[in-house]
Amino acid sequence: MGAFVPEIVDAMSWVASPQSTTPKKSVFISHDPAVQGSREIIELDEGLQLVRSDVIFTNDVIFPVEIGSVVKFHFRFAGTGRIFFEGVDTPRNIEMSELSAGVLFQQPGIRKYESFECGQHEQAITLLATPAYLDFLVPDLAGQFPSLLDVFSEGIFYAQLPRSPELVAAARAIFSPNVLPELEISYRRARAEEILIDCIDLLLKSQRAVAKPLKSSDRARIERARNIVSENIESPPRIYELARLVGINETKLMAGFKLMFDQTINEYLRNLRMERAHYLLTRTEASVTQIAFEVGYEFSSNFTNAYKRHFGTTPSETRRASRFAS
Repeated sequence: MGAFVPEIVDAMSWVASPQSTTPKKSVFISHDPAVQGSREIIELDEGLQLVRSDVIFTNDVIFPVEIGSVVKFHFRFAGTGRIFFEGVDTPRNIEMSELSAGVLFQQPGIRKYESFECGQHEQAITLLATPAYLDFLVPDLAGQFPSLLDVFSEGIFYAQLPRSPELVAAARAIFSPNVLPELEISYRRARAEEILIDCIDLLLKSQRAVAKPLKSSDRARIERARNIVSENIESPPRIYELARLVGINETKLMAGFKLMFDQTINEYLRNLRMERAHYLLTRTEASVTQIAFEVGYEFSSNFTNAYKRHFGTTPSETRRASRFAS
């Protein structure tokens, strides 16, 4: 298989299942009892690989993934997680929510860590494409990858993508192809090429949308979107639903929100949840579990982890400190 697969495998410390491995596909399982399921690595073409994940985490887990200079196109159907990086001066966390899509590039020497909390069931695909493959796929943009990925911050580029129905349908078809086994590789390669071109198109449109001044009507719609998120932090609409509610397309909503408020919609929601949780911990007697539910977390352990990442202290420690101060 391709040269960049072993780096994924070694970093995960997972092992190949010999019964399921073929020249074009390797299925990896973990000996860690906290990780149930598998990740398949499938070579679709020279310079293009697919990672298919269907994994249940029965404990909190963190594992590193260090890959060479490839562009990663990620599509998540179920399960939430977090990405952070080693080898950069400024900490940067990326939340991976359900029904999300994104593009990531990390320069060599920067290690990515994936973090999942207990109870998460990850179902996702990631397409790994070398710059040479992208040049071959889109010859009119040859030589522009990865620099085409507009803004790098300390060697990292990440962009969230709108969830168009066509993109979701193609990604799901790659996850569970409804074709004969002997046609799976060819079918997945064809759908992958479709996805990659759609993603590049969305990236270019998003960059150009940011470059244009927002109309006053668009600003009003984005302001309304922010108000909707603020009023529904316990159960906010998904981004595509939010875009529909305010009458704007997803690309313009995400790019415009970032332009107007200097944070993504998910970052804004997380900050609101944490501020509300801090207020409830220091001003009320509600239990940590009650507060977790009120700010949108189904499990109090997930809330505790998110709170500690945000404030550097646990909810219980915050409450004890506030009582001591009073």
